[in-house]
Amino acid sequence: MPKTTKHVSRRAATTVEPPATRGTETNINQAAAPVAPEAATPASAGAQVAQVPPARTASKKGATARKGAARGRKAARKSTSKTVVRKAAKPEQATAREGSKKGLILALLHRKSGATMAEIAQVSGWQKHSIRGFVSGTVSKKMGLTVESSRTEGGRNYRIITK
Repeated sequence: MPKTTKHVSRRAATTVEPPATRGTETNINQAAAPVAPEAATPASAGAQVAQVPPARTASKKGATARKGAARGRKAARKSTSKTVVRKAAKPEQATAREGSKKGLILALLHRKSGATMAEIAQVSGWQKHSIRGFVSGTVSKKMGLTVESSRTEGGRNYRIITK
């Protein structure tokens, strides 16, 4: 006789019987009737069943090497150290197309007095965080220009220092 298993959940316990052996008809669509929970105990005091994921079978396919991975032991040992290569700033990119937002902002920053955050925002239509990102990332890092920032009563003032 097949063994009857009991599944316990937080809401109600149900009993599931395995299908009968050959020769007898069973209705697969017929659901097992829920069994009334055992004594009226709080949900937290009841027996809890561990949620265990189904066991995985071993993969038949072996591990593949990553792209650019070194082959062999000596090469693998050499490739474990991280090397950081930084690109040098390109000063020839200091020019922008005429009439572009980048060109307008650079023209303001090249003035002797520089440009305030409000002036740059008015010309470009950008918000303050976008202006700070442009000055830090594009002008300073990508273009390699030196930017002086000072705090005045009118707000933050940026100016490109020429060498």
